[in-house]
Amino acid sequence: MKKLCTKDLFNAMRFVKKANIKDEILPMFNKAEELVKQTKSDAEMSKLIEEQGFELIYKIMEIVTDEGIEEEFYRLLSNPFEMDADTIANMPLNEFFNCFVVLAKENNLKDFFTQVANLI
Repeated sequence: MKKLCTKDLFNAMRFVKKANIKDEILPMFNKAEELVKQTKSDAEMSKLIEEQGFELIYKIMEIVTDEGIEEEFYRLLSNPFEMDADTIANMPLNEFFNCFVVLAKENNLKDFFTQVANLI
């Protein structure tokens, strides 16, 4: 799993714009930001990141049922997951969600999503 980089930030912004999901996900970013401010321990932070991350992923998956957008979602994940979009599209669900857990543990997703929210 790769560390998130500047390229991923811009890929995420392009995805949000193309999928037209800014209005749907911005409240989630704001909610997560408020919850982070209330978090006191690393264990609470890890749990919060996992819960909010899965909520965000579910919401995005719910919104991007259009096939063209679905393919963009796989392409968005291909860089940090270090695999091609077709591999992501065809991986078993438990592996798919495990990739997000690893991504969250290896990166500061709070800062990443805060930056996306600030830029969209």
